[in-house]
Amino acid sequence: MIQARSLLARPWVIWAFFVLVYVPSVPASIRGLGGPAGSADALVPGASVGSQFAAAATFSVLQIAAAASATALLLLGPAWGSDPVGERGRRLGLRWSNGRALILGGAPGVTAGYVAILAGAGFVSALVLGGLHITGRPSVGGSIPDPLLLAGDYLMSISAGVGEELLLLAIPFALATRAGWKPWAVIVLLTGLRLSIHLYYGAGSAFVVLWIPAAYLLYRATGSILPLMLGHIVYDLLATTVQRSPALHTPALVLLAGLAVAGSALLAGSASRYLTTGRRALPPLVGG
Repeated sequence: MIQARSLLARPWVIWAFFVLVYVPSVPASIRGLGGPAGSADALVPGASVGSQFAAAATFSVLQIAAAASATALLLLGPAWGSDPVGERGRRLGLRWSNGRALILGGAPGVTAGYVAILAGAGFVSALVLGGLHITGRPSVGGSIPDPLLLAGDYLMSISAGVGEELLLLAIPFALATRAGWKPWAVIVLLTGLRLSIHLYYGAGSAFVVLWIPAAYLLYRATGSILPLMLGHIVYDLLATTVQRSPALHTPALVLLAGLAVAGSALLAGSASRYLTTGRRALPPLVGG
C-alpha cells in the first residue's frame, strides 16, 4: 500500500504507465479496422462487421479511459503535493477559455486554428502518400461503407482527440516544462510521442514533424487544451466523413475547408497582432 502510494506521488510514473497502455492500443485498433492497406468492404478478412465495430469501441473506450485516468490521478491524487486542484487544472490546461487572449476569436478561434494546422499537415501527408489519405485510412471510392464500420471510425476519431491531446500533449508538456526542459526538448518529446502512434502512415508520418511544433506553439500561447481536443475531434470526424462516406463527401469537405481557411486567417491575424505589440517572448507556460 505504501509503495503504491509512493508511485502515485510520482507524476512521471503515472503518465508513463498510461502512455504504455495507450500507445500500443492505437496500432492495434488500426489493424482491427483494416489499417491503410485494408479494402473498403472487408477491412479484416473473415471478420464480421459487428466484431470490427466491437473492436473499435473497445479500443476507443480503452484510449479515453487511459487519458482520463492519468488526468484524474494528476488532478486529484498526491502527485503534486499540496497544490490546489484549481492550480493543477490550470497546469494541465483544463479550461475552455483562451486565458491569455492571444488568438483572435477566443476559444472557438483556437479550435478553428487547430483544424487548420491538422488540415495543413494532412495535406502534406496526402502529397507524400500520393492520394487522399488524410486520415491514414483507405478511401472507399464509390462504395457505401457499412454504418457500423463508419461508426467505428467515428469512435476512433473521438478517442484520438481526447486521448492524444491529454496524454501526448497536455500532460507531458506540463511535466517537462515544470522540470525546466528547454522548448526544443519539449518539442522533440511531443513529436516522438505522436510519431509513435502514426507510423502506420508510412512515409506520410512525416507530417507529424510539421503538426506537433505548431500544436506546441498554439497550446503554449493559449494555455487551454480543451479547444485543441475539440479541434482534433472535429478534424478527424470531417476527414473520416470525406474519406469514408461518399454521400456526405462534398458537404464535409466544404465544412472542413471552411474551418481550415477561417482558422488560418485567425492564426495569421493573431501572429501579426502579437508581433506588432512588441512582445517577443511568449507568456508564462501553462505547465509551469
